[in-house]
Amino acid sequence: DLYEKMLEGEHLFAYPVVLYSHPIQRAMRMSPEGKMSLFQPEHELTRTQDLEPAYHDAGQFYWGKAEAWLGGKKMHTDGIGVQVSSRMVVDIDHVDDIERAELIKKSFLVD
Repeated sequence: DLYEKMLEGEHLFAYPVVLYSHPIQRAMRMSPEGKMSLFQPEHELTRTQDLEPAYHDAGQFYWGKAEAWLGGKKMHTDGIGVQVSSRMVVDIDHVDDIERAELIKKSFLVD
């Protein structure tokens, strides 16, 4: 279990992570005029399945050793993660995220 792995090892933190739905190496930015450009143009022609998977913090919970919290350690560089399903994760930053969270909630309700 993730908690035990953290306690038994050298890791200071443990938390859930989720796979980005699309390779971040193909992320783009938009200028005020609408012109698109890649953050990493060297990957423009790379097949997406050949790019390294990337994860982000799911924000559901965080475990940490007391000395890590008190010592100001950084969770994302001094921690370990466990992958969780993207179906179980909603980072609520926009109205669309709230709607998605409601749909997930409804999918788990049983009459």
